Amino acid sequence: DGPLRLCPACGQLISSCSKQVYYDSLEASNRPEGRAPSLKDMRRFQQRTRRILRLTERLTGRSARDMALLDVGCSSGTLLHVARDEGFGAVSGVEPGSRSAATASAAGQVVYLPYLL
Repeated sequence: DGPLRLCPACGQLISSCSKQVYYDSLEASNRPEGRAPSLKDMRRFQQRTRRILRLTERLTGRSARDMALLDVGCSSGTLLHVARDEGFGAVSGVEPGSRSAATASAAGQVVYLPYLL
């Protein structure tokens, strides 16, 4: 939320949104279904994600079972589910929204809740 700023020391992109805007945005998407695609869009999401995961294998020269995937901002775990189905060896996520994270966890995904200040 908001324009990105570039750290002159390391090149890291940093959000310029305020803490309040961040928390408001987080709360707006913190629902059990998270930001999962609608049923209508799910098939397209799965196909696109599979193509990206296969490309990752080709670019790294490693098979999915030899790679770990960490989805930062995993919402309700849709990407984690597809990656697991595609054979990724270790799949986990980080999600600050407790309701979305609970949905992913209930579906058998490994999800960590970060400590927010």
